Amino acid sequence: MKLHPYTTIFPEMPETDFQALVDDIRKHGIIEPVKLHDGQIIDGRHRFKAAQILGIECPSTEIGLEPGETILDLVVSLNLVRRHLTPSQLAAVGAEIAAKAASQTTGAPIGARTRPEGKTTVKAAEAVGVSARSVERAKTVLEKAPQVFEEIKTGERSVRDAYEEVKASAPVSGIKDANGKEIEDEDMARIFAERRFRELDRGIVSIMDAADLLSKEPAGAFIDMALIRQGLKNARKALASGAKPYALCPMHPNCETNCKLCRGAGFVPESVWKTIPEELKS
Repeated sequence: MKLHPYTTIFPEMPETDFQALVDDIRKHGIIEPVKLHDGQIIDGRHRFKAAQILGIECPSTEIGLEPGETILDLVVSLNLVRRHLTPSQLAAVGAEIAAKAASQTTGAPIGARTRPEGKTTVKAAEAVGVSARSVERAKTVLEKAPQVFEEIKTGERSVRDAYEEVKASAPVSGIKDANGKEIEDEDMARIFAERRFRELDRGIVSIMDAADLLSKEPAGAFIDMALIRQGLKNARKALASGAKPYALCPMHPNCETNCKLCRGAGFVPESVWKTIPEELKS
């Protein structure tokens, strides 16, 4: 029997726990068969490994997919409840779920190829029970420093510490504000490269589409689409021009927390930029 590649999403069992499992199987045998899908192990890889060490037969059972379910969904549902993982380890699991879900070719609850990346991250975070921010940070570590990511999976490092290390060692360059001014400060460059504003905008559009669909059904007979469209349009505008980083504060890097222009953030949104006198912008 071979392991399904998706089982590697979950970290190896700690050595002490695995040895305890081997001892228990030596005394009582394998009580619960490992689960297979298309002949590959999707649940019970440590039981299978213990059986190999002990030289005993490993019972197995083949299971199929429910309608609309993907193999990734099944592997996650079978393995997640069995493991005692730290929040950082769960974030690492979520990062790998998001990465694999993004490449799936079938529609599924966790996500398909056509789903926006941010939506896939949110779904993965919901699946493992941690914040999307933690999963996003773990994804950054996975992409930039796979060896450090493995330390998160094994529980040696926290997502926060690993992310800060990767952020410090991976300078951001080529980021410009809306006026074409290159941002040399790395922390500020990361703020301007923030992707969650796009994710929020996509989320608002999704809400609008969902409301429009419901309004065409009997249950949505009293939905006022004109009012909803206007409200969501205002929400998109508030994010795009009233919140999203647009330009460096003219006072940067000498801003104080009480800066009247940027409130100490170091940047201003478009709506604020338009109110700044020209002599301060130059």
